[in-house]
Amino acid sequence: MAGQELGAMAALSFPMSASSGAGNTMACTAALAALDVVRSERLSERAAAMGLRLETALKETVERFPGELKITGAGLLLGLHLPDSRMAIRVVRGCIQRGVLVMTAFCNRSCILIEPPLTINESQIDRVAEAVIEAVTTDGFSENHRKRMAPHRA
Repeated sequence: MAGQELGAMAALSFPMSASSGAGNTMACTAALAALDVVRSERLSERAAAMGLRLETALKETVERFPGELKITGAGLLLGLHLPDSRMAIRVVRGCIQRGVLVMTAFCNRSCILIEPPLTINESQIDRVAEAVIEAVTTDGFSENHRKRMAPHRA
């Protein structure tokens, strides 16, 4: 009863008051500082521009494999959908070997998440695109896959 009265006095809902971090002064201060950086460094606009650059670079590869690759997402939160999870794992390994960290989505193992930091610059985004393209064309679409698909493309 005392908890309910205190919650009502502070206008807190149960879910908000149930978290040990809710209303934590230090956490709130850090969050506000982070939002200030996002605004002052125009990171939202940067994410849109760099995401468009990355997506544009990847589109040519997607078009080389019609019906097998698809890009979803926006800005610097992109998903590259592949035909199956085995291919996605090969592409993830290939990207990591080329110095670019990507991973499969936890809810769709045939989708690779490409989520670079908001502060990424143009040369770095070009390197990410190059690594992903190389991994898709070399590691993802292996010789066996290309041979298997050849009769269907005629």
